[in-house]
Amino acid sequence: MHCSSKVESGCKNHKRGRWGRAIVMLTLAAAVAIAAAACGHRGHHGHRDLSPEAVERRAIDRLGWALDDIDADDKQRATIEALARGLMPDLHKLRALHDPTREVIAGELLSGKPDANKIHTTIDEAARPTLSFVHKVADAAIGAHAALRPDQRAELAERWDRPARQWEDNWMIDAGIDRALDKLDASPAQEELVLDRRERLEKRAKATLKLHEGNRAALVAQMRSNKPDPRKVHALIDSTATEVQGLVHDLAGAAVDIAATLTPKQRDLIQQKIAEHHRK
Repeated sequence: MHCSSKVESGCKNHKRGRWGRAIVMLTLAAAVAIAAAACGHRGHHGHRDLSPEAVERRAIDRLGWALDDIDADDKQRATIEALARGLMPDLHKLRALHDPTREVIAGELLSGKPDANKIHTTIDEAARPTLSFVHKVADAAIGAHAALRPDQRAELAERWDRPARQWEDNWMIDAGIDRALDKLDASPAQEELVLDRRERLEKRAKATLKLHEGNRAALVAQMRSNKPDPRKVHALIDSTATEVQGLVHDLAGAAVDIAATLTPKQRDLIQQKIAEHHRK
């Protein structure tokens, strides 16, 4: 992008917005791998630090709210809550993978010489138990489907049939990235590298989102039916997982390229911010 002197400031801000989103995408290489471990993220209220008992209470409470909304009777509640509780042991195991996965990826990206093979292997290792768990969730959902009336299924399907929220034009994300990049004092070469990786990833990301939306609509159609086909449900899950995992690997490769350019000062600053976050 070339800027005249009259619009240099505006052009710089536009450019920063574009590659600000790129860094969000690249950061997802690490974040998605961690999230892919289904370990329960540390949200605004420190949910990652909850005990297994507290996690189960939260899950059952939220399930109860959904059942309230569709006027489920006592028998339906007992059946569906039992299915949910049956998933808890596997969920707790996945949550336990959170810290080791995060530490491996963050450690490599901030090592000065990130090992791409190690990061990609970590992503695959996190994906395998996660996919297994998602298939178990699907089986539980099919079991819950059988316990519901047609009108209840239709109401839930209506909720699921809402397109995912788009984050790419979120100015708040760009503003946060702007502040982070200013603090890191990113060089022009680093900016150009991020822009280049963003352009390479954009088409793949759009294709992944398109496939995800198509598969989500197909899953909703299965849940609207009187008898979902388990084979189709699991095939849709595998299709989505394969596409998303491929995107995560592409993101990881770009993240490694960018991380390799970080200066010791930049790495130290990022480490400090990570430490501050975990003390909160």
